[in-house]
Amino acid sequence: MDAIELLKQEIGWAHEFLDMVTGDITPEQLGWIPPGIANPAGAILAHAVCGEDSFIAILKESDPLFEGSWAGKTGVSEPMMGMDQEWARRIRLDLPAFRKYTQAVNRTVDEFASSLKESDLDRQIDISNLGFGVKPLALVLTALVVSHTNTMIGELSCLKGMQGAKGYPF
Repeated sequence: MDAIELLKQEIGWAHEFLDMVTGDITPEQLGWIPPGIANPAGAILAHAVCGEDSFIAILKESDPLFEGSWAGKTGVSEPMMGMDQEWARRIRLDLPAFRKYTQAVNRTVDEFASSLKESDLDRQIDISNLGFGVKPLALVLTALVVSHTNTMIGELSCLKGMQGAKGYPF
């Protein structure tokens, strides 16, 4: 297996795993405000998908879908890349619309990964505006798409568990 195929499988698994953890999530679970300063599940989920949309847009040097062809149709009341506590407690998700947007983001990410050649993985990407400096494309994809999504999956599983629901599907 080459590096591109491995990367595509890692991205696919992150998407599949996110779907497994959130497939049964309810609007009530999404809006529940956890104790302390933790963010609600709806904000975590929106951040995971909008963030991935934004990261791929940066790599493609384009606008994220939520600012272009999916503007007003994402199911996220205020789509954005980042997240702060005020936004996290204010946003709302329309799950059916959000799931369609998520599928569109997944397709965009898959198409981008499928367009890569192994030599592209060493290309340096300036993500200084995000506070990360200049990194090779391979690291940007594994850290800001795969690992970021997997981290959000863990948070979502925990938040579901705090509400008495099953988080991870196993």
